[in-house]
Amino acid sequence: MMRDDLPQGFSLAEQVRMIRSPGGVEAWLFEDHAIPVVSLAFAFVGGAGLDPVGKAGTARLLGGLLTQGAGDLSGKAFRARMADHAIRLGFGIVRDRLVGQMFTLAKHRDEAFKLLAAALQAPLFEPSELEQRRALFRGQLRAAQGSPDTLAGDVFWATAYRDHPYGRSTAGTLDDVEAIAREDLIALQRVLVTRCRARIVVVGAISEADAAAAIDAIFAPLPNGGAQPIAQPDFDGVGRTVMAHLDTPHASIVFGRPALSKDDPDYPAAAIVNHCLGGGTTSRLYRELRHMRGLCYSVQTWTEHLRDAHLLVGMTSTANAHVEELMGIIQGEMQRMAASGPGEDETRRAARYLIGADALGMETLSAIGQFLLSLRVEGQPIQSADRYRERLAAVTTADTRRAAGRLLDDGGLLFSVVNGTTAEHPSAIS
Repeated sequence: MMRDDLPQGFSLAEQVRMIRSPGGVEAWLFEDHAIPVVSLAFAFVGGAGLDPVGKAGTARLLGGLLTQGAGDLSGKAFRARMADHAIRLGFGIVRDRLVGQMFTLAKHRDEAFKLLAAALQAPLFEPSELEQRRALFRGQLRAAQGSPDTLAGDVFWATAYRDHPYGRSTAGTLDDVEAIAREDLIALQRVLVTRCRARIVVVGAISEADAAAAIDAIFAPLPNGGAQPIAQPDFDGVGRTVMAHLDTPHASIVFGRPALSKDDPDYPAAAIVNHCLGGGTTSRLYRELRHMRGLCYSVQTWTEHLRDAHLLVGMTSTANAHVEELMGIIQGEMQRMAASGPGEDETRRAARYLIGADALGMETLSAIGQFLLSLRVEGQPIQSADRYRERLAAVTTADTRRAAGRLLDDGGLLFSVVNGTTAEHPSAIS
């Protein structure tokens, strides 16, 4: 739900406080009674990185089944209970976390909390629900086999983080999904869905006492367990081009390199560099590749932040015949940006855009919850909620020049290319 009544100069950090339940569970609370809704956003760190070897996709399957029957409710009964009370509860998986969000009207919050507690503490993993979800994933994987974008992304991650859990697809392969047994889901739940891995944010029309009681009932009974960290990954492949073949008239290209972490002093300046480079329709790459040469329909770069890895990633597509030309232009623009950074006007316009976009991202309670959750997972302080815009506004061209050199170095990239010609590159994947 929209919040359009937040005052000018509103400080999110001043409104958020750390709470601790009677059982010792900690969470951030943003109490706001303007709209009678409650949102609970949470994550369990580890995510798909904890999938068993040979069974990638286990965490994704686990997340898909948590709302398909729990406690004394079958899958059908659980879904009916959510529908009857207009409760939204869902889970998603990324490489370093299992994420979830519950959204409910305040008058139905007790029912919503009970359902969430059952989903986390006593999922049924009913064989019939498991097979239905397996069939769904099987169909999605088969469809993805014909997607050059998906394949290019998978090849990129597999090359960048070879022999590390981050290099595996979160969806797994058909063989992986077939190999996952109910016992694997139970074992992963015990390791992943634990108190020590939980990061929790409560947002909306709920008091501190009620929020503390709720998180205690939901999260305190979970096993505490030891949260062994995933091994620190090293980004590999800068300077390489890895190619894969798919019968398609257009090539999909994913490219990238390591990026700066969010707690780096140069991060705001690096965000401006990225926006000027490939962050939108006014970026250098968009201008050169689409407007000037018509080589692609779109191109975009963004930063991706995991708990233990930070990447600058880009994606585009072009006709097979223009792959080398397009890659050469991307490489050249990277090198030019690394050498001199954005100009003064570029820096000013990019900072203004990013400040506005950050403000617009706080227009709903759900968005506020997700933003705060990202800070929690990344170990950022509450004050980061406000300081980012101030730091963007203070960035100078000297800052962006320095950040561009640090972010892009010599402009070297890892390219993952999926096209319709036989791969002949010595490092090709076929």
